[in-house]
Amino acid sequence: MAGSGADMAQLPRLPAEAPPLRGDSSPADRAVSSLRAHGFAVVSLPSDEAAVLGRCVVTFHTALQQEHRRGVAEGRSLVPTSCDLPGESTQATLRLAAFAERAQLRYEPNASLPSDEASSPLEEAAKASAQILSLLLCSTLSSIHESGVDAPLDGARLLDAFYYPGDNAWRAMVGHERPLPTPCPAHEDVGMLTVVMDNANALEVKMGDDWSLVPLTPGECALIVGRQLDALTNGEFPACMHRVRPLTEQRTSLTFEVRCDEKAANRAAAAESARALAASNENFVRATSALSQLTDANHSSRCAVM
Repeated sequence: MAGSGADMAQLPRLPAEAPPLRGDSSPADRAVSSLRAHGFAVVSLPSDEAAVLGRCVVTFHTALQQEHRRGVAEGRSLVPTSCDLPGESTQATLRLAAFAERAQLRYEPNASLPSDEASSPLEEAAKASAQILSLLLCSTLSSIHESGVDAPLDGARLLDAFYYPGDNAWRAMVGHERPLPTPCPAHEDVGMLTVVMDNANALEVKMGDDWSLVPLTPGECALIVGRQLDALTNGEFPACMHRVRPLTEQRTSLTFEVRCDEKAANRAAAAESARALAASNENFVRATSALSQLTDANHSSRCAVM
């Protein structure tokens, strides 16, 4: 049963008073242990970074709420859509789109914005969020690497912000005859690692046969293992099945995902395959086979939907 008291007690999380993940081996070790055992962990951010991200979430909420309302008014978001993001581009790396169940922003910090053009508040918020969350994920991947797992330390990066209107706002816009689609069905992320931050608790993870709510307090975020890290570690770090529970009120969430670089994955796959054949180890061969398939996921346009 989702969100029961027993489930809450089992959730692997770092205590609120724990020091930041970066710069302290103890919380980093606990986070790595939780990711290895459960596929997710909850970590605390430094107060100054949490404050910046909080202001960014407000900026995203305002812009995406307006985008969603325009989409409803223009009939662009009255049916559920796939996770592909065809929306309107304001810059080469920043896109907005409205769907029935959400509005979404995507920012790709790997590409550079034109240097001769002034950035909008939305772009500044995307840049600031990406910078903070990128450091967190790179630090976590470094801790995983230092724990003895030969995982990549970096990769392609995607920032997504999501606005979910909630049932009350949806009914106010379209009436009671058209139900609000499910905000985000159960899925595993494509990439290596995703960080999630939100302003209203609705993220649920599957633990065994049960779904449990992940209760994030201000200044906390969740780390989620994706399919690439699962494949790279031969299941040592399991991909986490997760979803968003329906809400009556509005919710805005921020996610940042690192995906394995295709060229790096190809090089690693070739090297590991050679080692596996030389060692004549059947399990090793199966692991490297999974590694060689990772590049297919890099071509997927699916977003990490939170």
